[in-house]
Amino acid sequence: MKKYFLVLIMTLALPSLLMGCWGRQELNTVAIIHTIAVDKGKNNHVRLTIEISELISQGQAPIGLKGKPFYLTSEGETIFEAARDLRNSSSRYLIWGHANAIVFSQELAKKGIKKHIDVLMRLRHFRNTMNVFIADGRADDVFTASIPQQSFIAIGLSGLVDAQKSTANTLRITMIQVTQSLTNKYKALTIPAVQLFQHPHSNKKSLRTLGLYLFKDDKLHSFMDVEKTKAYVRSINEAQSAVETLSCGKKQERITFENVKNQTKIRSELQGNQPRITLELFADFNIVDVQCGVKITAKQIENWEKQLDLRLKQQVQDLIRYSQNHKIDLLGIGELIHREHPTVWKLLKNNWNQKYPHVPFQIVIKSRIEHSSLLS
Repeated sequence: MKKYFLVLIMTLALPSLLMGCWGRQELNTVAIIHTIAVDKGKNNHVRLTIEISELISQGQAPIGLKGKPFYLTSEGETIFEAARDLRNSSSRYLIWGHANAIVFSQELAKKGIKKHIDVLMRLRHFRNTMNVFIADGRADDVFTASIPQQSFIAIGLSGLVDAQKSTANTLRITMIQVTQSLTNKYKALTIPAVQLFQHPHSNKKSLRTLGLYLFKDDKLHSFMDVEKTKAYVRSINEAQSAVETLSCGKKQERITFENVKNQTKIRSELQGNQPRITLELFADFNIVDVQCGVKITAKQIENWEKQLDLRLKQQVQDLIRYSQNHKIDLLGIGELIHREHPTVWKLLKNNWNQKYPHVPFQIVIKSRIEHSSLLS
């Protein structure tokens, strides 16, 4: 009886201990950070610029984000020091956990980003799903851009990088993916490029995400253009859709295809202790525009499939050649050999950077045109 009575007392008492809010912040005392820009400051310091919005309340209920964003800037020997120093410029408590984009300048990335990523990942305030970008100039220049129908740069950048789903011209990379690449080193790190450009029909500056920056270890090495990026995204099975065009043989007349599905298989074989790599790409296409007035027949479709095979093969070959010329294992071939041939990998791993450029690749493309979606 005493046992049941004690359980009853504890059951009634525990809820009272769990009630209440510790560490709460009133809406009128906080500011939400959306975008973080990291540049090189004076005397080798880090320059941190943040885009902020306030939480506005009206009466008893919050009405959310309102008004134009504003910006704060600070410098420090590390990101952490600069971030703490920002509080001296803000009358409100800064909420970092909602930041959705961090942009590093090209200059800073060339010096190495690992030490900055280490600081961010150790801080509980930052979420590891934050999108990461490299600016082709200063990172804080992105705040001078105007993105149509978006108030905050972070939201606009998130929408722009979604172009991966329809064009394969870029690739979404998050903070946790950067950390994994720098830690595991099973394949080279790539981060999407964000570029500032003058809008042709106005004086406003805008942003676009085209191509990827390639890293060697943790330092920015070079820029991959759109064609190489498209081949790379396809090769790592991240391409959901893309566009390819072929010439009709007549001046300025083109055939346009929508690449609706891709699947890539990479396997390794051994000749003695020498690996050989086969990359097989299966690509499905729809015909969406034919400007040259040809009749769409089974034979014509077969001919276009062969042309698409050659086009995609050239793109992948250019990507592999680029990767091997720079001695950067872009597709994680070393990790593939490690998994499939662990004994041989023990002989190769210590000198892999020198051996990788001489690994032979066989590229096999199998294109298929499924639908014409045309009346002709």
